[in-house]
Amino acid sequence: MAERLLKARGVEHIEKIAIDKDPAQRDEMIQRTGLRTVPQIFIDGTHIGGYDKLAALDRNGDLVSLLTRLYLKDLSLEQPNSPAILSELEKQAPTIEIEVSLKAEKISEEIYESVVSTVVTAKLKDKVVLLIEAKQAGLFEVRNIKEEQMDPLLHIACPSIVFPYLRANLADAVTRAGFPPIHLAEINFQSLYEHRLAQQAEAKKEAPAQKPKAVDNNSANLTFANHFKRPPLPRA
Repeated sequence: MAERLLKARGVEHIEKIAIDKDPAQRDEMIQRTGLRTVPQIFIDGTHIGGYDKLAALDRNGDLVSLLTRLYLKDLSLEQPNSPAILSELEKQAPTIEIEVSLKAEKISEEIYESVVSTVVTAKLKDKVVLLIEAKQAGLFEVRNIKEEQMDPLLHIACPSIVFPYLRANLADAVTRAGFPPIHLAEINFQSLYEHRLAQQAEAKKEAPAQKPKAVDNNSANLTFANHFKRPPLPRA
């Protein structure tokens, strides 16, 4: 998408640098932009920004979505059974359940809020080791978007931009809690969106003559399980 928009602006030569394979280029990008997310776009040596900002430069005027603000909306962390449970982690690894949900809300005429939330629960049998709830949000200025494009924009493009920041903040919070960081797996928001549409279609199919089941048009949920092992605690 970023490449298409660059070509629409008349940029003929496009150089792509895989910074994940070149630490020196990665460090240079961070130094020049102050950002760690990709892609970051430079035109004639001038930093334009990521795709979210580049979209606003689309000269065709058929897509204008500009990220205006990112913020950690909510963060709570509990270790209800510490320190007693910590010694048990030397013998057995906890099970981790991770739930991710999306929400989009219209704030004003052209401003929308996209929120990606997660609830992480680490348990050892029936005891909670760690419970984290976090919400990462972004404000987007949206103009010149056709009605049929709005829903995919708010539930695919916007959360795709917000999610990496939630992922980083979660890993940092877990580390500060005294555990190895938990890195959320990459999420295919396109598949998540299609799953929500399938749920809506199924709800209508189940009761065509009746009022269909309520399906939240502004949220979708994805739940999966994972495991992690905590390094042995240092002995006195």
